[in-house]
Amino acid sequence: MAANNVTSVNQFHSLLAENRNCLTVVYFWASWHPPCAQMTAVFAQLAKDNMDVKFLQVEAEELPEVSEEYGIASVPTFLFFKDNTKIDMLMGAHPPLLVKKLQEHNQTPKTDSITDKCNRLINQAPVMLFMKGNPSEPKCGFSRKMVEILKTVGVKYDSFDILTDEAVRSELKVISNWPTFPQLYISGKLVGGVDIVESLQDDDQLMPMIPESAKEETVRQKCERLVSYAPVMLFMKGDPAEPKCGFSRKIVDLLQTAGIKFGSFDILSDETIRSELKLYSNWPTFPQLYVNGKLIGGLDIVTELYNDGELIPMIPASEVKADITTKLKQLINNAKVMLFMKGQPDEPKCGFSSKIVKILREDGVEFSSFDILQDDEVRQALKAYSNWPTYPQLYVDGKLVGGVDIVQELHADGDLATLCS
Repeated sequence: MAANNVTSVNQFHSLLAENRNCLTVVYFWASWHPPCAQMTAVFAQLAKDNMDVKFLQVEAEELPEVSEEYGIASVPTFLFFKDNTKIDMLMGAHPPLLVKKLQEHNQTPKTDSITDKCNRLINQAPVMLFMKGNPSEPKCGFSRKMVEILKTVGVKYDSFDILTDEAVRSELKVISNWPTFPQLYISGKLVGGVDIVESLQDDDQLMPMIPESAKEETVRQKCERLVSYAPVMLFMKGDPAEPKCGFSRKIVDLLQTAGIKFGSFDILSDETIRSELKLYSNWPTFPQLYVNGKLIGGLDIVTELYNDGELIPMIPASEVKADITTKLKQLINNAKVMLFMKGQPDEPKCGFSSKIVKILREDGVEFSSFDILQDDEVRQALKAYSNWPTYPQLYVDGKLVGGVDIVQELHADGDLATLCS
């Protein structure tokens, strides 16, 4: 079966929906990119050899809405879909890897026997509870009591509702030689029902049986982890985009003005963290700023340090942003002729970038380039700096010449080589 050549957004989504019950492979390509010629032939052969798989071809620049929706930054790119959901991606011209991924995603899953299924469920998590209902809504008093015990002692566990599968319910009684539910398993071994678990808890013997990976963090441990979550960490009311108090707004403005990168935690979202952090830091109010896991202070202290020029030296160099305008000027003046493009001159990632590289080389222009796909901050800031919304952009002697249309016109008039000399 030949691959479907997709020509519209509606057709693309319609074909995905129609083929939701089977594996669908989508190939994003471009006519101007040489590696796509090889992969088009490979894709066509795979479509013939795999009749149970649906193959779709999308010319990336002809359907930019689809390319943008799925984050297609280069061609060739292959997306794998099942149930109308993207499950995998392959970028670049790699025929063996494409074949391998196709085979992996098109395997028919093996059907478990009921015993295999039970054993798989028992070992699904370090601590596994078979109960009536689920932890949020137990369907019997014994199951509710078991959930309360595990919650009280701080155990992380998975659960299975035996009311949803009579075969599993019956087989588990045989495997465990235990006639009732709930049943608790630790590391694949039966511990028992609610009476045994309750007795173990009363005798302080339950927690030593729990693997470390299944033990919940204490609130203090969570605070210790959060203060070191980022090199610079701000505990505030709200978030940087929407502070919920004036003090939090002021400290966010100060950090952003200083060019300091920081993580944040909204203490309004977790009252236990809010209360514990006051004890942990011995600091009664918010916001609180931490650097390398150590408390700096609140708004007043941070403001004073900033005004005295002492704040920036306390911040790791990696967390202080370089001024973007300075960075843009440095990049623009990196060479007499500077091209900001998608991809590299030998491997452009869009037709316009490919075209401008070809023109410059035809006129014998020596130039340096910057791949704007590698730095989104530069990509966005340069649009505002140059007042030019698209790429590529060509600069000569630090001044914007324009995009591909202007460069093409200069080339046609014989003025490009003179301008760049």
